[in-house]
Amino acid sequence: GAPEKPAPEKAPAKPPARNATAQSARVIIHFDQGSNALLESERLKVDSIVAVLTARPKTKVTIYGYANVNDPPGDNRTVSESCAGTVKTYMIGKGVDAGRIRTIGQSGKSILAAEIGSDRHVEIAFDAPQ
Repeated sequence: GAPEKPAPEKAPAKPPARNATAQSARVIIHFDQGSNALLESERLKVDSIVAVLTARPKTKVTIYGYANVNDPPGDNRTVSESCAGTVKTYMIGKGVDAGRIRTIGQSGKSILAAEIGSDRHVEIAFDAPQ
């Protein structure tokens, strides 16, 4: 017969559902209205993510970009992708390999931002271990 496969030690934990994600599980980076420039006040947050990625070379992140809820969805997608790209470029400039950073432009406002009242922003989430 076929050789037996060893039983896995532990199944990796599933990430929480998006609307069940604790705020501490994601880092929110704010942008000024009408701008995709990374604010000086938000750089420390991104630097803290870079520090984690530097310490854990197999860890990856996804940057979700969000824009203004009242703008047309096509415009929102472009703006949200631009903001996410700004953060990715900054992280690459700090030495993080581009292959470890995924960006996704969303339309509208995120669940977390709805709670804090912020439109133009990105959320950086650590990906589940592979």
